[in-house]
Amino acid sequence: MRRVVFAVLVGGIAVGGLAAPAALAQSRAAITITCDVSGTAHINPGLLFTSQQETLTASGNLTNCTTNPSISGWTGTFVARASGAMSCTSGSASGGARITWFQNGTQKASLTLAINLTVSPPSLTGTVVQGLAKGEHLTSNISLTPTSGNCLTNPVTSANLSGSATIS
Repeated sequence: MRRVVFAVLVGGIAVGGLAAPAALAQSRAAITITCDVSGTAHINPGLLFTSQQETLTASGNLTNCTTNPSISGWTGTFVARASGAMSCTSGSASGGARITWFQNGTQKASLTLAINLTVSPPSLTGTVVQGLAKGEHLTSNISLTPTSGNCLTNPVTSANLSGSATIS
C-alpha cells in the first residue's frame, strides 16, 4: 500500500500532543502528516477507449498516520467528486474534495480542495479553498485499479484507489 503525505499548516500543539481547536485558530505552525491511503472510485457512465463525459466519485480512509511534530492517533477520511471528458487512456476532470481529520476518533479539523485529475499519466492536483491550510497546494501520484469492466467490451465503472499526495 502506498503512503499519502500531507504537509499542512495547522495551529499550535497543546500539551501532550493534542491539537486543540482554539489553538488551530490562533497560530499556524508547519506540520507534516503521513498516512496510508485506501479508497474506492465509481465512474459513470464508465471508462472506455473512446472519450466521453464522465463523473468520478471517490471516498476512502487515511490510516496509520504519523505526524511531525508528533501527534498520536491521527486518521482521516476523504470524499471527492470530479467530472470531465475521459477515456481509459486520456482526459481530465475537475471538481472538489474534502478531507476530515480525526484524533483518537474525535474530529479535529477539515479542509476542502478544488481538484484536477488527469488520466495519463495519472495525477491529482489541487488547491485548498476552505478550512485548514487554505491556499496550500495538493500534488500527488495516484493509482486506480479497475474492479469492474475492462475498457474494451465493458466500461470501467469502479476501481480501487491508492497513491501518494502532498499538501504544502
